Amino acid sequence: MHKVILVVSSACPYCPKAKDIWEKIKNKYNNVELEIVDVITEKGKEIIRKHNIMAVPTTLIDDKIVFVGIPDVNKAIEFISR
Repeated sequence: MHKVILVVSSACPYCPKAKDIWEKIKNKYNNVELEIVDVITEKGKEIIRKHNIMAVPTTLIDDKIVFVGIPDVNKAIEFISR
């Protein structure tokens, strides 16, 4: 099981696309636990500080930054298939 955290902002024009990609992957593969965290929440602020995140959307997989920006679908699937 891979824990995917997608850090987003409601003001970000790219975040909805990243959300859509991860939702589709989560629905297709049962080894993905997806959490979407907004930067304005306490958890979002904590994640930003811990990982020194400077841009959204940012995808963390198993507590490591894997993608900044809209993730490439094939690379995302390849990463969670490991």
